This record gives sequence, structure tokens and C-alpha cells, in this order.
Amino acid sequence: MKSLRIMLIVMVMLGMSVRSEVYAENTKFGTDSAVLGVSTTGSEAASLQTSKEEIDKIRETVIAKIKTVRDKAASQQAELSKRLNEQIQKRLQQLFEIMTKRQAAAVERLEGILGRIDSRLVKLDQEGKNVVEMKKILIEAQTNLRKAKETLEVIRTEYTNMVVNSENPKEGLMAIKDLVKDFKSNVDKTQVLIKGVVKQMKLIQEKTTPTVGAAE
Repeated sequence: MKSLRIMLIVMVMLGMSVRSEVYAENTKFGTDSAVLGVSTTGSEAASLQTSKEEIDKIRETVIAKIKTVRDKAASQQAELSKRLNEQIQKRLQQLFEIMTKRQAAAVERLEGILGRIDSRLVKLDQEGKNVVEMKKILIEAQTNLRKAKETLEVIRTEYTNMVVNSENPKEGLMAIKDLVKDFKSNVDKTQVLIKGVVKQMKLIQEKTTPTVGAAE
């Protein structure tokens, strides 16, 4: 009986010892786990921070490259626009010179015609013919031609200021276009008046030219 009690006491003591060791191991394991958990969380945070910094660097690099490409494209576009503008200006200058040369030639030709008409009217006047109306037409034609010539001079002198050196060349071209219209209008009027006076001169000559029957 006594031996049975002793065995029971030993078994109880052994059970308590086992439970104590299990508790101790569990406690140790829990502590290690806690420590391990803190260590793992810190590592992950550091890794995330590194990744964010790398992404930021990549983003900055990409943005810088995009800016470089855009700046280069803008520079190339500006250079292309400049060259195109220079080519356009050069072409416009060539066309302008051709136009004004033709206009000047037209004025010079009409001046020659009016000069010959004037000389002819002087001769008819000396012959006793009535040239009063024809002289009036001649003076009007000369006035219109003078206006055309003055307009042409304005076109020639103001083209550079109104188009080439202007901040708004489009408005300058419109102004030049209006001046060209004025020039053409005065030239057309001159031509009409010249036809009129020439027609009257022919009528006077026909009246003063004797016919074959009259001579006989």
C-alpha cells in the first residue's frame, strides 16, 4: 500500500515535470516566434522601401528621357518652321519682284503710248483740228497712270516693312493686295481712256483724209 502511494507520488511529480517542460518549450517557442515575427516585418519594410526608391528612380529617369525627347522634337520643329518660313519668304520675294517688274513694264509701256498720243495731238492742234476733248481725255489718262505709278512705288518700298519685317505678315500681304488692286484699277482706267482718245484721233484723220472721188 505504501509502495503504491510512493509510485503515485512519483508519477504525479513526473507529470508535473513534463508539463513544466512543455510549458517552458511553448513559452520559448512563443518568444522565438515573436522575435522572428518582428525581424521578418522589418525586413519586408526595408525591402518595400528599397523597391519604392528604385521605382522613383526609374520614374525620374523616364520623365527625364521624355523631356529630352520633347525638347529635341520642339527644337527640330522650330528649326523646320524657321527653314520653311525662310523658304516661303524667299519664294514670296521672288514672286513679288516678278510682279513689280511686270507692273513697272506696263507703266513704262503706257507712258510711251501717252507720250506718242500727246505728240500727235500737238500736231493735230497745229493743223487746226479741234483736240480739246482729246486733250482732256489725255490728261485724265495721265493722271490715272501717275496714280498707278505712285501706288507701285508704295508697294515696292513698303513690302519689306509690311510683310518681311512685320509681326503680322498676313495683314501686310492683305494691305499689299489692296494696293495691287488700286494699281490695276488705275492702269485699267488708263487703258480705257487711251482707247477712247485713239478712237477720236482716227475719226478726225478719216474726216480730213480726202477720198478718191473727191480728188478727181
